[in-house]
Amino acid sequence: MNPPTEIETLVMKKTALSPFHQSLLRIIVQDFIKIMNIDCMDDFKPQSIADLANELRFLGKYHHKYEVNCFDFEFPSILLQIWMSYSFEYKKMGIVKEVSEDIRGFFTSKIAACEGIKSIFLNRHSGGASNAKEAEMIKLAKKYYKTGALGEVMVIDKPEKELEFFFSMMDYLGFSYVGQTE
Repeated sequence: MNPPTEIETLVMKKTALSPFHQSLLRIIVQDFIKIMNIDCMDDFKPQSIADLANELRFLGKYHHKYEVNCFDFEFPSILLQIWMSYSFEYKKMGIVKEVSEDIRGFFTSKIAACEGIKSIFLNRHSGGASNAKEAEMIKLAKKYYKTGALGEVMVIDKPEKELEFFFSMMDYLGFSYVGQTE
């Protein structure tokens, strides 16, 4: 894999995430850059990013409005919500951003996916599982992979194995990665 571009480096630094391996974070960041049409450093606009996250209303009725003055703290969540909304399909029903939150299990699967990605794969913990689906993801991680004390996957020397596990976890939650095209 090529070294990160200047824009990728900026976005990865802004996430304040520290996964054991950068492969998944790079996929997320590369897709995010395409979604947000970030072609140069000046295109990284926190207000536009927060506005899109607010427009998506990813967490439905539990959603709070993202404010640009809290951007640095909330950016990892915003990044994952935008990425999930544009880069995944849910149970062949369509791209996540287009699926109704009234679909049974969809809302809790989105929460588990975002929080599980942060805690299990990107090494940023919120203090425990946010719901039963995320708790099951943590149990599966501990059962099949070397994990840290909080359930984070530690497949340091085999990023392809970590990515395989990540995609199987997403499949378990009903999500299929479709990525971004140029």
